[in-house]
Amino acid sequence: MPIRKEPCLKEMIQQRYREKILRLFDEWLIPLESVQDARQYIWKCTLDDISSKCYQLNEYFSELPSHQQINIISEILPKVFRELALSSINCAIFIGDPVILKDLSAIRQTILDTLLIPCIEEFDLAYCDKFALEVVTNCLHKFPNSTSLPMGLEYKISNLQNLKKIINPITCTKLTLKNVSIYCNGLKFLDVQSSKQLNDTCVDYIILLQNLEFLNIKECCISASSYRRILKTLPKLKNISWHSPVDDVITNLPKEYSERILNADITALNISILIEKLRNLIELSITVMREENLSSLVELTHLNTFKVKNCHFVDSYMNNFFEKSGLKLKVLEMGDIKNANLSAILRNCSNLKYLCLYSCDINLETVDKKEEMMSHFLNLRILKLNSNAYKGFFHPFIYFYRNLKVFHADRTEKINDKFVNVTLEFEGFRNLEEFVVSYCPLSITTAHALINSCPNIKFLGCLENWYSISDIDFVEIRNRIRRENMALKLLKNTEEWFS
Repeated sequence: MPIRKEPCLKEMIQQRYREKILRLFDEWLIPLESVQDARQYIWKCTLDDISSKCYQLNEYFSELPSHQQINIISEILPKVFRELALSSINCAIFIGDPVILKDLSAIRQTILDTLLIPCIEEFDLAYCDKFALEVVTNCLHKFPNSTSLPMGLEYKISNLQNLKKIINPITCTKLTLKNVSIYCNGLKFLDVQSSKQLNDTCVDYIILLQNLEFLNIKECCISASSYRRILKTLPKLKNISWHSPVDDVITNLPKEYSERILNADITALNISILIEKLRNLIELSITVMREENLSSLVELTHLNTFKVKNCHFVDSYMNNFFEKSGLKLKVLEMGDIKNANLSAILRNCSNLKYLCLYSCDINLETVDKKEEMMSHFLNLRILKLNSNAYKGFFHPFIYFYRNLKVFHADRTEKINDKFVNVTLEFEGFRNLEEFVVSYCPLSITTAHALINSCPNIKFLGCLENWYSISDIDFVEIRNRIRRENMALKLLKNTEEWFS
């Protein structure tokens, strides 16, 4: 049975503060719902009451970790702001005084200034309610304690001197980058991928960020020569992220600059140049433009993370690479690989912790010498098999992953109730924490079997996408989890998983 919820004292105290916060929000909503029929002085009193309670809420918020603060913001703030807007408009019409709408703006700012701004140090708003996202984004420049910023920013940001991380794909502008270069000298992580407004004129701003350790400018309008200038100028930079063939960037890059690069996310034409220039790589994510002999990658002696896309397993001599370098790999991800020989991975990659295969044509030979592969089976912790085509057997090698913690898969007919039951009978999945499967012929029987047999399971999904499960079945499983007080999150669909 899954672990039951036994909250520690700290969690119980945090829950008490959360309940106090929600209760105060409820106390706001009740008068707001009725104030539209009241007179103007009652509206003013209601706003004054909200202002005074902001400071009390601020004390409660400061006792909660940042992720719980964001959860409450996403859950409650849109409701409060919508009710404020609705009641102020109705009240203005009823009383005939448009000044009330100005009061609305003032109280909103009071809520933000006293309640939200002083508390939060790190933002992760990617999946917040759209309304909450807009509200908080518009006042990000007022958060002086922030160390992580995932959203766009074109306001005055002189207060954001503590920023260490910015993730602003697609929408980053030249003005944003200029302000960041002026005020955020301690920045270490900058991801502005696909921001088309960024071109060679922005390079002078980037090179002012002398503490940068990670930079992603893939699919921006920055030239190879300008990127090479960045690599020469930023002394702490340890990565290359480039969408066009990286040969143009690194061919003329002096050795003293190229040798400090430890992480590369690139497209490559000439593997020999890559090996010559980036010999100290620890992590390599590569898209192959044409068939190359990848066996020469064995010369990257420090490599432990290998991600490869768009090649033929046999024609690229990947068998040779795994035979010589497989033992060093901890992370392996392959996408759009033709005729991928999974047996070569099982035999040679005995220290893998993470294996992900997606959109591959997988050739599965018979596992006849299991003892040669047992180290691989016992060491792997994460297995993801997404949108693959399989030739040969599928079931038997899964049984031996006794220590697997995460299993993700989709669109695989052979993952059915029988497969799960037999795997559990062989004591596979016994340490499983996540079982996230979509578009497979599974039923409620599998859900119950996993709950009964996997004591550590924390995530179970995506049930709405299981072919043989109904809404009634989903409710049954959900009610069981609540009734037995399990520390298990039930995911209905893929949207819930990514949120």
